[in-house]
Amino acid sequence: MLHDLVTLSVAMVCLWAIVSPRVPTGILPTIGLGVIFVAALWSLDDWAPAPTVVDVMLGGIGLIGLGMVWRVYRKPRPHMRRSSDWLGATQPLSREGQRQVVGGSK
Repeated sequence: MLHDLVTLSVAMVCLWAIVSPRVPTGILPTIGLGVIFVAALWSLDDWAPAPTVVDVMLGGIGLIGLGMVWRVYRKPRPHMRRSSDWLGATQPLSREGQRQVVGGSK
């Protein structure tokens, strides 16, 4: 009875995490949560082979971990400035240079 309650709660938490906009999941973590959800429901069956259910759950956890590693790897890097941008950056524009930038006047 306790096993069924814990398994059902794990399945519901996975389902909530898939559906909720508060949990930032991508493609791989969503698939991993879905795999854990299916494995949790499968383990409610008394005839389900336990090692296979555990392997499927570990596969789901692996997909979630792979998705998190991918997210960290693909995180945007800070914008790097070119060294040539700093060479004359402090020189103010003359009136003629300002007219060229703005478009000039007649």
